[in-house]
Formats: sequence, structure tokens, C-alpha cells
Amino acid sequence: MQNLLIITPAKTPQFLLIVFLLMFLTGCQYVNRDKKAAPDNGQIIARVHDVYLYESDLQGIISSPVSNEDSIRYINDFVNNWVKKELVYQKALSNLTKLEKNKSKEIENYYRELITYEYENKLIRQQLSDDISDEEITAYYEANPDQFALKKCIMQVVFLKLKNDAPDMNKVKQWYLSDNNADHDLLLQYCIGNAELFNLDYEKWFFIDEVSTQIPMSTSDCSKFYDNMHMESSDSNYTYLLRVRKIKKEGAISPIEFEFERIKKTILHKKSLEFIKEVYNQIYTDGIKKKHFKIYEE
Repeated sequence: MQNLLIITPAKTPQFLLIVFLLMFLTGCQYVNRDKKAAPDNGQIIARVHDVYLYESDLQGIISSPVSNEDSIRYINDFVNNWVKKELVYQKALSNLTKLEKNKSKEIENYYRELITYEYENKLIRQQLSDDISDEEITAYYEANPDQFALKKCIMQVVFLKLKNDAPDMNKVKQWYLSDNNADHDLLLQYCIGNAELFNLDYEKWFFIDEVSTQIPMSTSDCSKFYDNMHMESSDSNYTYLLRVRKIKKEGAISPIEFEFERIKKTILHKKSLEFIKEVYNQIYTDGIKKKHFKIYEE
């Protein structure tokens, strides 16, 4: 039996560590190819009997910047998992009967499903418009109110995060509580130049926990909040201003603007199902006319 190479943190050769770090931290390819490596696959990393894991098989394992230590750990985990799975697979091959290993029917059925799925999606992209009118969305919303009962509290808020030494703080506190358009414009200009974080979109709805991750709140209990409520807090560095313009509590019907995109996707999905059903029926009808099939009676 041929030797089995398993890479572990304690046994990883230094040259392989260098290869991995070059590959994933700088994007460079390893130049010195092993004589057994396939021309386009790069350095051999591991082997189980006569099955090889190549450098190219490791591409994409690490998709975001990580430390050298973490990158080595991720790669080692991947390699060892690959070895384990390959060992089990080869063990299965040697212990199953020919009949048990024959999966041609399952493979054929899966292939048919994939091809049909690709064809359906191609037809949808080519022939079904994804334009949904506001009237359609409103009609769906009004016909299905039970689908839009809120499971969590949502609110329309104005919030600001300002340094404690930010200028004109008294004016800011007046502007953010005002519904005057001129004050809103002044506040926007101020925030662009001075705020560390802010939201002045009066129409946007947020879940309460989304707000609490941005602005410190004394409580996240929705029952403690009400329309036109405002809160002010500070720490050693920042002052936080929060105004709750409107609130919808758990169990209330979610506003249509908050559900707009979800409704659009739902309508598109329904239209896609109906369209594909029509395609199936049309192909079936065409098959009858052109005598493309025959059903044999017993």
C-alpha cells in the first residue's frame, strides 16, 4: 500500500507553510512544481493511495484577510478533512457490492433535474418580466394582511452620534426634533460635516435591535417606546440623540413600504410558477399535435 500523507499543525513541513502563505496572503503561485504534479494543478499537497490533492484545489478556501496562524489552521483543517473523506470514500468502494455502487439511475435523474431547472430559469429570464407594478403590490398587501403581522417591533427614527465637543450642539438638538423642512436641511448639512453616524431618513423603518446596535438605548423593550419619543445619552467620547417618529409593535400589521421588496419577490415567484406551468402544458400540447410521444395501454 502506498504511503498516506496527512498534514497536521505539528508535522507541517516548513516549505509547505511558505507555499500556503504565498498562495493565500499574496496570491502568488508556487513555482517549483513537484515532478508528479499535473501541468495545471500545481504542487501536490496530499495523497490518498493514487488520488492527489493539488495546490489548485485549495484556491478559494480563504476568501478574506486572516492572520498567518489562522490561514495555516484553515488550510490544515481542509487538507485533513479531504484526507478523511477520501479514505472513507475509498473504503466504501472496496466494501460495497457492484449493485450497491451502481448509482447511474440516481445520477441520471439528478442530471435531468439540473438540466430542466436550467431550462426553466433561462425561459424565465428571457420571457418573464420582473417588473411588478405598485398596484399589484398594493393589491397583494391588502388581500393578505395576515402575512404581515409583525414578529418584532419596528420604528421610524432619527439618530445621531456626535463627538462631545461637536459645535452648535444646542441647535442640533432643536433641528433633530423639528418637522420643519428647513431645519431638516440644516441638520443634514451639519451631519455631513460633523456627525460620526446619523440617519435622517424619516420614512425608513428599522427593527428595534438594528437601532440599538447603532445608538446606545436604556432598554430594548418595545413597550417602553412610543411615537415622537426622544432620548439623549452620552459617554466619555460621544453624545447620542434618538427620536422615535413612529413605532409599530409586535402583532401590528407591518407597513406596506417595509414589506415592499418581500411582496415583490413573492409575486415574482408566483408568476414564475404559473409561467412554468403554462410552459409544461404548452410543450405537452405541442407533443400531442406533433405526435412526439405515445402512451401504451396495458
